[in-house]
Amino acid sequence: MGRVSACCGRLLPFVLVVSLAAWSVPVHAQDASGTPAPTGGDEERARALFERANAAADAEDFVDARRLFDESLRILPRAATALNLAGVVRSMGELRECERILVALQHGDYGAPSDRIAALASELLAQARAELAVVRVEASGAETASVRIDADEPFEVTAGALVERTIDPGAHLVLARAEGRRDIEQTIHAAPGEHLALSLGFEVLAATPAAASSGEDYAWLGWTLGAIGLVGVIVGVVVGVVVATQPSASNDPVWGQAMALRFDGP
Repeated sequence: MGRVSACCGRLLPFVLVVSLAAWSVPVHAQDASGTPAPTGGDEERARALFERANAAADAEDFVDARRLFDESLRILPRAATALNLAGVVRSMGELRECERILVALQHGDYGAPSDRIAALASELLAQARAELAVVRVEASGAETASVRIDADEPFEVTAGALVERTIDPGAHLVLARAEGRRDIEQTIHAAPGEHLALSLGFEVLAATPAAASSGEDYAWLGWTLGAIGLVGVIVGVVVGVVVATQPSASNDPVWGQAMALRFDGP
């Protein structure tokens, strides 16, 4: 749970006054796109959720406030609700999500905003964008690399090129991959409004010992097999001589007894 910034603390009460007045707007049978308008019951549920969300935001319970604002928006899209939701996610440190909501609000995705809400949205959007961090990524040691920051979609970085991405302040995990190169995993930390330079230097994967010395291995294998063969011949000759000079096992009572114990048991 985080604390509301000074801006958001001022915005929520002002938006509340405007949005409560907006609930009295008559409900039409259809909107301009032909989609059936919500019923009176939907409107009351959306309003109740909105009021509970504002209370949670005032208590700095931003997780619950976000959930309640989201539910209210799903039932009944309202520019005022979207503006308050943007303020809550900004207080949670999710500036990119705050930006997305406010841009959609300005485009009319939650209905036509009043002049007051439009002005507040523009102010909050400017502040959120100023707090966003920017990371500039470059790569060397590979022609192209695939880079992913946290759970975002991966993007391509070409050698010699510079690619910019906006990120929320805080810690982020970067994973970069390139063909035939070692993966790079790195954690970066961004302060609000900071511009970071991230240089990814790829290393070539070393060839495996088996692949690097395959020719030498075959040569050594030939020499080894030849040596084993020669030793085998020598051992065979020695054993043959020893056997020829020893008494037969059938004439040796000890040897014969040992063989009997091994195969037939006591």
